Amino acid sequence: MLAAGVRAEWLDDAEGVKVGGFPTEYGAVSYELRQTGDELRLTLRASGDLPPGGIVLRNALGRPFVSATLDQQSIAKVTETEVQVM
Repeated sequence: MLAAGVRAEWLDDAEGVKVGGFPTEYGAVSYELRQTGDELRLTLRASGDLPPGGIVLRNALGRPFVSATLDQQSIAKVTETEVQVM
C-alpha cells in the first residue's frame, strides 16, 4: 500500500511527496507523488519482486481516480479509490 496517508496540503509544494529506498521484504521502493493542476502524477521505482497482489496506490485525497498509466500504457485495475500495479 502506497501513499494512503498522504495529506492534500503536502502536495501543494512543487516537490510533492518523495520516499526513497524504503525497505520491504520484496525489495526497496521509492516514489514521488506530485500534483499538477487536477492531475496526480506518481513516479514509482521498485527493486526485487512484486509482492503477491502487486503494488496498490490508495487515494486518500477525497477525489476519485479516473485512469492510470504505466510506461504510457493503461493499467487495467483502477477503481475510484485504488490503482493496482501487478
